[in-house]
Amino acid sequence: MSFDGLHLCSDTGCCMPGISDQGNRTTPSYVSVSDTERLIGDAAKNQVAMNPHNTVFDAKRLIGRKFDDAEVQSDIKHFPFTILNQGGKAMIQVKFKGEKKTFLPEEISSMVLLKMKETAKSYLGQTITNTVVTVPAYFNNSQHQVMKDAGVISGMHIAGVAVLPPLSDSLLLKPPFHTTAPQSIALRQDEQRWKKQMI
Repeated sequence: MSFDGLHLCSDTGCCMPGISDQGNRTTPSYVSVSDTERLIGDAAKNQVAMNPHNTVFDAKRLIGRKFDDAEVQSDIKHFPFTILNQGGKAMIQVKFKGEKKTFLPEEISSMVLLKMKETAKSYLGQTITNTVVTVPAYFNNSQHQVMKDAGVISGMHIAGVAVLPPLSDSLLLKPPFHTTAPQSIALRQDEQRWKKQMI
């Protein structure tokens, strides 16, 4: 999953292109930890080859699912990082600053959301507090709720969860879109479609 927000907007309607801190149009949902630091997004994705056991990706595939779910068991075979069964929940284990740490999948997603929030604040000079999170069509109600929980963990209010096709997973921060960017017309059309699909 990547969070792909063409525009991130503050409560006052100020918007920015959904560009990562490295200038890319999407923020990969990667979190990498080491003995010295925690990296998120593009910087974390660049660590996969060097630090595979401590670089987490595709955590969204585990969100709202039990450890014993067939999908989780299938995914575990492909993850280089450790997945533990704690009370029936799939927990992600990494080694951070010399200690083994476990995280819920939504905690990993919240780290990515927080990174996007910080990038938007840096660009806009304003704090982002309200968001609309989009999820794949295959997410069930439980998974929708867990995505809302990820928003709360990151310090943002999830105003709604919109269902989009899997290849369009994105994060959109508080419409309306007040921008002169060429994409704004298409984004306003997308906004109307998302509102209809809001859950």
